[in-house]
Amino acid sequence: MNTNFHPIVRRVLRGLPALALVSFVAPAAAGDLFTLNGNTTDAGLPVTFNEGSSRLPSFISDLVSGSNQFDALNNRQFSASLRYADVSNALNFNIRQVGTTWRADLTSPFDPGLINRSFNSNTRDQLDSAIQDYLKKDGSGDLARFLAAINKKSAIAGVLDGNPNSATAQIANQSFMEYGLRPTETAEEIDGSADGDGNENGKGSGNTSRSGFSFTADVGTFRGQGVEGQSYSWTPMIPYTIGKARRVRLELALPMNYTKIEGADQYRVGAQLGVAVLLVKRTKDQPWLWQVTPQGGVTVAGSADMIAGGVLLSGGATSYTSYRWNSWEFSMGNHISFHEGLKVSVDNYTFDPQISQQIVKNGLKIGRSLGEHWYAEVYAIDTEFVASR
Repeated sequence: MNTNFHPIVRRVLRGLPALALVSFVAPAAAGDLFTLNGNTTDAGLPVTFNEGSSRLPSFISDLVSGSNQFDALNNRQFSASLRYADVSNALNFNIRQVGTTWRADLTSPFDPGLINRSFNSNTRDQLDSAIQDYLKKDGSGDLARFLAAINKKSAIAGVLDGNPNSATAQIANQSFMEYGLRPTETAEEIDGSADGDGNENGKGSGNTSRSGFSFTADVGTFRGQGVEGQSYSWTPMIPYTIGKARRVRLELALPMNYTKIEGADQYRVGAQLGVAVLLVKRTKDQPWLWQVTPQGGVTVAGSADMIAGGVLLSGGATSYTSYRWNSWEFSMGNHISFHEGLKVSVDNYTFDPQISQQIVKNGLKIGRSLGEHWYAEVYAIDTEFVASR
């Protein structure tokens, strides 16, 4: 469950690499998204290490091949444990030499039996290539199960699902805020919402008039389990009102997001279509409003640095009920959405997200118009991730 409580005062306007340490003596930086720690297991001079990075493919490649920050492990046998975001012991690497053959065993101690693979090659570079090919091709199913298990344990790691900044959560939140808790009407909109006969004149009543091209932009920072990130979103919206009664409005949203968690890059782009149907219209003499909006769309999200991504198909419905009393507005929003993952390839990696998520959001809002152009509102939202696979 995720509950948010927000006070807001607004004015309505119309218009348009994390540093990876190379020393085996110093520990990995606290903000690295991934860390590898371990020790040599052969008869040579003992070496212990604790290294960090935010780019997982090259990080694992350097470990297996014994290069760059892991050059002290070149031609050495060792055991290493990976921390993936805030999940410790996510993967264990046991690299050893059997005769003239190099062998790598991959296991998942945080969820025993989830990953249990072995690779054999003549050289360490060939061993690295075998593991990279596995991650890019045959291991997509293992990778999907691994990421799903990580998402259940991590507050920050999920690209597609499992945390408030993931794709499923952001899709549901955008739909809910757009259609479930619409902005409070200002005095100007109230005055222009209906004429003396209770007919719409095209300026308000149910916010159907906030038409014409618009966009929202958000910039934010977040922190969790010692890891920091920044998020940048831009969502253009193109609405179209149908008929003179103005009871049906189509709205196409094109959300785009770039998120940076330490040095790891995440990208998300999508298209969402909502059909807002005004079932009960507010008029000069009738204070109630009820709008129901079915919506659906597709979202592509991925991060080559985190070896995670996929395509999401989403569909759902949002209800918005509002009662106006003088300058006050009392509103309730209810939302349910369904999200299903599809296989996709990003930067030569194949991702099969195996996501089947349902999200329910309920919210209450109290708003008050302040003069012609301003309004203040306070609202609380409860979010439930009902089912995930």
